[in-house]
Amino acid sequence: MSFEVFISRRYLKSKKRTGFISYTTYISILGIFLGVTALIITMSIMNGFEGIVIKRFQSFDSHLKVYYKGMDRFPGEKSFISKVSSTGMVSGISPYIEGKAIITSPETSAGIILMGIDVKNIDKVSDIRNKVTFGSLSYLETENLDPYPGIILGRVLADKLAVKLYDEVQIISTRGMGGLLRRPSTMKFLVKGFFEAEIAEYDSYYSFITLNSARKLFRMKNGITGFEINSYNIEDADKLAEEIKSTFGTQIVCKTWYDLHRSLFVSMKLEKWATLIVLSLIILVAVFNIVSSLIMLVLEKKKEIGILKSMGCSSRSISKIFINEGLIVGLIGIISGIITGFTICFLQQKYNLIPLPTDIYIINSLPVKMEALDFVLIGVIAFILTIASSLYPARMASKLTPIETIRAE
Repeated sequence: MSFEVFISRRYLKSKKRTGFISYTTYISILGIFLGVTALIITMSIMNGFEGIVIKRFQSFDSHLKVYYKGMDRFPGEKSFISKVSSTGMVSGISPYIEGKAIITSPETSAGIILMGIDVKNIDKVSDIRNKVTFGSLSYLETENLDPYPGIILGRVLADKLAVKLYDEVQIISTRGMGGLLRRPSTMKFLVKGFFEAEIAEYDSYYSFITLNSARKLFRMKNGITGFEINSYNIEDADKLAEEIKSTFGTQIVCKTWYDLHRSLFVSMKLEKWATLIVLSLIILVAVFNIVSSLIMLVLEKKKEIGILKSMGCSSRSISKIFINEGLIVGLIGIISGIITGFTICFLQQKYNLIPLPTDIYIINSLPVKMEALDFVLIGVIAFILTIASSLYPARMASKLTPIETIRAE
């Protein structure tokens, strides 16, 4: 143990210190402890909610959506499938048709995004089949046996339209609605099922029909809008997108699942950073307590500082004593806060100590996801603030001279 650390510990434990200085030190430790604990718990909860959102998007969306810029139809389908499959990164590929439409029921009408899908291949790129809670995606394949083709509606959309299974709805394509001599295409559909993606955007606006029905409605003959593609590893989606762009040129558009919802994820990141900054103010308040307690300690220990300097102790060593004093206080708060935060988060993960009402939330307990980077970042921020709080009192103590301490006495 170094001389400076030894003196710092003696000062910290000194019984001669005034009660006010001791209380200020304890409040400083408590403030850092509470700040670090609150930051770890809050960041872990935000990570938990973000993880749930990402998981739901990944299970519903394909890894990659490909279409041509400014074109309603995708040219060279067979050539595209052959070249993309040869990259060795593709685990599934399925064509789709996407368009905006108006859906009407006997009760009301609504604007929707209509997806024409290949029912046989959709499982390779999406988990939509398992999201259908009433009816079945397979019912779309029996449209030749019914008077009208089938449609799968989002649960929220179905509630808005006040429809049930096998009710009739009419869909009006918005393509060509701006032309004076061209009437918009309309078709009737039978409701064959409802899906719940547990994502408001999808459950409120999306509907699914077969490719053939979409071609008839949007008057596309044998065309498609583009392809949905899954890679073997979702982390390779960006790499696959770059590969496709380099092969087919810049006119082709490749959007990963993240690109499709970039604004949402960016806002979540900003909220996370804003929370980190705001809750760091708790630590900052504790840091000011450390500054005040160290300044008072310097004033109390003027005589001892003078004795140490007269015995040959350098200003650098005196400075280290008070920096170490602040670091000891800070480290006690940081370490205890990290341990407490980790323990609370671990218990929530394992035992779901904080439940959530399922009639309000789509999950039954508060989600928590701990990330090592958050622990390191919070610890480093608290540590830097602690060091900064010790510099001024340490500099103040190092400038004292034996003559000044004698005069003070």
